Order: sequence, then structure tokens, then C-alpha cells
Amino acid sequence: MGDFGDGDFLIFMAGAYEIHRAVGALEARPALRESKAFSLQGDLCPEEQNKATADREEPEIRRLDLAETMLTLKSGGWNDTAAFPWFEGPDAGAVDRALRLLADL
Repeated sequence: MGDFGDGDFLIFMAGAYEIHRAVGALEARPALRESKAFSLQGDLCPEEQNKATADREEPEIRRLDLAETMLTLKSGGWNDTAAFPWFEGPDAGAVDRALRLLADL
């Protein structure tokens, strides 16, 4: 596994079985002993869901790549993403990068 530096990974998987299997595989890797892997899925109680986000000060919308979010908005007919009524708005630069990536693809 390469050196990715500091930061987080958010991985979307098909279901609870796959999530638990992936978390177990990650936890078993000696190179990742100092890392934390959290399962986050809809059927977890709120306390368990909060474990995955408890030490985060910055909102998730400001920590993630927004290409998928922008694609979802645009495919739903929301073309003016700047006017979208965000609960906590993303960084304008992140929106621009996401839109450029979608245009390039």
C-alpha cells in the first residue's frame, strides 16, 4: 500500500456484509495498525454512526470530493449548484474543481 499521507478515505460499498468484511481486512493489515476504520451504514444506531464522525470538526461537505454530489444535483435538474440551499455550504473552490472534473470526463 502506498503512502497517501494524512487524510481520510470514504469508501462506498454495496451492503453491510461488504462493509464489515472490508473493515476487518483493513484492521488485519499490519501497515494500517495506527489507522482507524469505521463502518457507517443506515441500520446502525445513532451512537454507532456518530463514532465514524465524532472527531471531525469540519463538516463532511467541506472534506470530501464533490464530483459525485455535483453530478447528482445536475442529473436531478439542479443546474445552478451555487444556488442550492446547502445546510452547510461547500467551499467554492471544491465546487469549481468538481465541476471542472465533470466537464473533463
